[in-house]
Amino acid sequence: MMHNVNIERAVLSSFLYNPELFFSIQSKLTGEDFYIPSHRFIYEAICTITSEDKPIDEEFIRVELLKNGRFDEDTMLEITATNPLPNIDAYIEELRIKAQNRSIHELTTEVKKKLSEHENVHDILGFISQSVESIEDKNILSKNLSMTEIADAFYEKYSHAHESKDHETFKTGLMPLDNVIGSFEPGDLVVIGARPSMGKTSLATTFTSSFDKRNIGVLVDSLEMPHEKMFRRLMAERSEESLSDIKKGMVKSPEKFNRALRELRNTQNIIIHDTSYLSIHQLIAKASTVFRKNKHFKIWVIDHIRYIKKEGKKDDHIQVSEMTKMLKKFAKEHGAVVILLSQLNRAADSRQNKRPTLSDIRDSGAVEEDADVVLAPHRESYYNRNDPSMPEKPVNEAEVIVLKNRDGECGIAKCWFNGPTTSFSSIPPYTVHDYKENVVTMERI
Repeated sequence: MMHNVNIERAVLSSFLYNPELFFSIQSKLTGEDFYIPSHRFIYEAICTITSEDKPIDEEFIRVELLKNGRFDEDTMLEITATNPLPNIDAYIEELRIKAQNRSIHELTTEVKKKLSEHENVHDILGFISQSVESIEDKNILSKNLSMTEIADAFYEKYSHAHESKDHETFKTGLMPLDNVIGSFEPGDLVVIGARPSMGKTSLATTFTSSFDKRNIGVLVDSLEMPHEKMFRRLMAERSEESLSDIKKGMVKSPEKFNRALRELRNTQNIIIHDTSYLSIHQLIAKASTVFRKNKHFKIWVIDHIRYIKKEGKKDDHIQVSEMTKMLKKFAKEHGAVVILLSQLNRAADSRQNKRPTLSDIRDSGAVEEDADVVLAPHRESYYNRNDPSMPEKPVNEAEVIVLKNRDGECGIAKCWFNGPTTSFSSIPPYTVHDYKENVVTMERI
């Protein structure tokens, strides 16, 4: 059976006879855990009167239920006539398990209905994933941590950080940027915002390659470009070969190129999806599958937010806000870092100072509220490229501007942007290569 009436009565009876029990389990139980509606109403009434600092008493419960026409004299008599429980914890757990079983049964029924109505398979999978996560969330018992427990956990992390130079597992690999932000942390939502062709995808690719080299798994949802182009960018960054030369089948160093190809071919740390215009629910469903099956995957790159399918008729601002909140929730639940790429509006183009600001990000209100870190790659050389006296060189100085850093400093990280390889790198030391010379035919592995 998926419910037990006797246990429900006994639990409620225990609260009446020993109100302190309610306060000890309140964070573990919800009204939905009761199958009988009248039992659910009584529990919710107890929650209401205690929030108003009223005692858990039969008369106060009666008055609260009468407000909504939910009082049932027979149910109250049955509860008061039931013996209270000597050990309530085991019975609370039993109620929760039965409530979870009911949720699973309801889910299977709803899935059958959707299948019979021939709904889109991706929508159904997204619905299943979100429903399962919701059931799992309800199954997690809240725990009231003492300050001693919180302090001990904090000191353990602090000691590890103090003793180890490699304690931060999510450093970006760009030393100037790491010097500003420290590193990304599990649960972070990171937004990379830039105008078209400024380098937001290149920055994400640079991060991806760096994480791969340290055996940190990265899921890349390349919504804007197909996986072939994303792989080509990874190859250019890893082999230090010009992207245009790779497209032509000509490289300067076949040995370095083939070594990069072997590394990427054999890596178990990168998965690329390139299906565009999925809904946020579908994206999260796919990502959840990857992260459950691959425990070392800790980074999710989404390129970019404008290619996520909008649902319903809500304003863009509201939909973006819902997306960022769901992605933030995903990051926290999986102990992952979500890196979301976003486009800037045109405001910076019309200013004399072209450096972007937080308000330049489209729907910046939602981003500013939910993002933990906001990065904006910026190149002055891009804006000067049409000036005959200031042609853009293959390698130029660039900035990664930290517009928001919830737990640290903001600032500007000075880097190199390598146009031919579409990648970022730390400034010292760096050699500017001439990509027009010594081009040879690409060799097979």
